Order: sequence, then C-alpha cells, then structure tokens
Amino acid sequence: MDIVGYTDQELKYTHTPAFMHECDECATPLIDVTPTVIQYTGQKRQQVRIYLSNVTTNPVVIQPHAIICEIQPATVTDEVFEKIHEKRENIIEKLNIDEDNILKPNQKQH
Repeated sequence: MDIVGYTDQELKYTHTPAFMHECDECATPLIDVTPTVIQYTGQKRQQVRIYLSNVTTNPVVIQPHAIICEIQPATVTDEVFEKIHEKRENIIEKLNIDEDNILKPNQKQH
C-alpha cells in the first residue's frame, strides 16, 4: 500500500537524492516502510510517496502528523546509472511484438 506523506523540516540540502526508510521513532511499529530513493528538494512540506506493508492481520490507524519514516541525503554513483541503462537495454531487446495481433484504429478505445 502506498500513502502520501510530507516532510516536516526544511534542510540545507537542495535537490539531492535521498534515502527514505523506517525510523526508530516510528509512530506505528506494526507497519514496515519500504526503503525508497527519492529526489529531495529541501523544502518543508514536500510531498513524498511512502510504501507501507502491514506486518499483522490487524487494521492499523496512522494518526495525522505521525512520524513514520526518515530521509537521509544520498549520492547515486555513475556505476548505478550504468546498471540502470544496461537493464533498460536488456528489457528492450527482449520485447517481442506480434505484428499480426496489432489493433486496428477502429478497435482501439478512446
């Protein structure tokens, strides 16, 4: 499940990659936060998407203004960008489009 959250502080870092992860002071200990890399703008009240999983079968309520994760500035190396580029190329090479099964213009939904 994903929810929209907001940063609660303005930091000196501007437009930098950041690592968002679960924090020790998490207001809801029964929820796991999926670690995510985001683009942090340094602004207070920046909107961020938070991916959660409930580790129980019980319903969990997240109170307004609850602290559920923290953000740490990060650096993305050239090696990471190269791996991402390689993976994209591999995916494109593996695509197989069946030209006999392409929809005609009158079959497409608008």
